[in-house]
Amino acid sequence: MPPANLPETSRLYRRAVDIARHARHWFDGPGLEWRATLPVADQAAVATESLRTTARMMAVIAWAVDPRHDKAPGAALPRFTSSAFTQGGSLPGTSPLLGTPGGDIAIASRQLVDTIVERTPIAQKPAPHSDGLWRI
Repeated sequence: MPPANLPETSRLYRRAVDIARHARHWFDGPGLEWRATLPVADQAAVATESLRTTARMMAVIAWAVDPRHDKAPGAALPRFTSSAFTQGGSLPGTSPLLGTPGGDIAIASRQLVDTIVERTPIAQKPAPHSDGLWRI
């Protein structure tokens, strides 16, 4: 029997793939050239957010294709630090990505993860462990 939320999971999967495709196109194309013009600290910030965006979308894709999440929402999501995974739907006000296509992509990736985490029943939401990692 297919999972009850298959249409919603499929929609979230397709959205993650779309965001990942846009991220690769921008961060490996025009964004790469743009990043090279920035000061070193800003280059590092952009590279870090690019990796975080990719990691978020890989996590969502893995979650969407793992049937375990249908039995215990959020159970199949990988371990991420709270700051890398669930940072809220916006970028810091000092981010060099603000106002760029890369910023829009990073924000979309954060919002998609937030959507999935918000839909996890409160009883299933994780608590931070002593090592500072969230077990989602």
